[in-house]
Amino acid sequence: TAYLLAGMLVGPSVLHAIHQEHIHYFEPFTKLAMALVLLELGCRFPVARLRPILKRALWLATGEMSTTFALVTLAVWLFSGDPAMAVLLGSLALATAPATTVLVLKESRSDGPITELASVLVAFNNIVAIVSFELLFLLARMLSDEQQVSFWSQLGRLTADLGGACMLGICGGLFIGYFSGLLNRRRWLVMVLAVAILMLGLCETWHLPYMLSFLIAGVTLVNTSETAAELLSEQEKIAGLLVVVFFAVHGAELQLSAFFAAGLLGAVYIVARSAGKFLGARWAARVRGEPANVRRYLGSCLLAQAGAAIALATLAAERWPGLGDQLPTIILG
Repeated sequence: TAYLLAGMLVGPSVLHAIHQEHIHYFEPFTKLAMALVLLELGCRFPVARLRPILKRALWLATGEMSTTFALVTLAVWLFSGDPAMAVLLGSLALATAPATTVLVLKESRSDGPITELASVLVAFNNIVAIVSFELLFLLARMLSDEQQVSFWSQLGRLTADLGGACMLGICGGLFIGYFSGLLNRRRWLVMVLAVAILMLGLCETWHLPYMLSFLIAGVTLVNTSETAAELLSEQEKIAGLLVVVFFAVHGAELQLSAFFAAGLLGAVYIVARSAGKFLGARWAARVRGEPANVRRYLGSCLLAQAGAAIALATLAAERWPGLGDQLPTIILG
């Protein structure tokens, strides 16, 4: 939050130290930051260790995400009267901040059933948010009268894009894991950055959702390589700096006039999303027969929202000027 505020302070809304037309020069750094965060998040998904709780986690995630999507979509639709805006904000509401949540758990040295379930649900939330955003973005274009698009041709292209992103992620994860066994540890950071930048370039060239690629790369890496933990510790040497750049740049993009104009809609979104996360997790945990502490606290572990949602909202603004421009303002708010 401090980095967002500092970025806003030096941005065009306050001090004009960074001009609006220059902000796009930082885009490669913000995408690389998000890529490394999602790679780390994927690495927190070792199937062997999580298999005992996967069934519980899937039930809890389904209850929490379906409740959140329904409440946010309904609330935004009733308030704004715009179904396209409603479904897009509903998909963005699913995402939980990967970096924020993971770092708070790590900083407080927490351990136990809530921590374990929260880590898995964060990964589920972001995978589902990325995929559902792509699907619902297509649906939103169909709901809008702005542009007539062929549903089946667009759906076929989207399926190919999602499949291509998964294949690229698998190849990237296998590549990093294989070469970490051949290279000296002092070269690992260079190798990870080289692969990450190459994957970003390929995603940009082939128009693939890069966030899904890096999540899948992390999942592949942790399940095929014994060096995943050491690779992450090397990556953290630069990931922290890039995350600062990520939040500061997006803070600079926040236009205060637009923020205040969207204030009431932003408040509706925040209340509906918070209620969906908290009540959905509590309801699903109660039905599943989870312990009282899981029912009471799991939902609040999923409230933080930052990196992934900001990146998706920015993507919407690039693809759909007009409607999409309002989404980053609401999410940043």
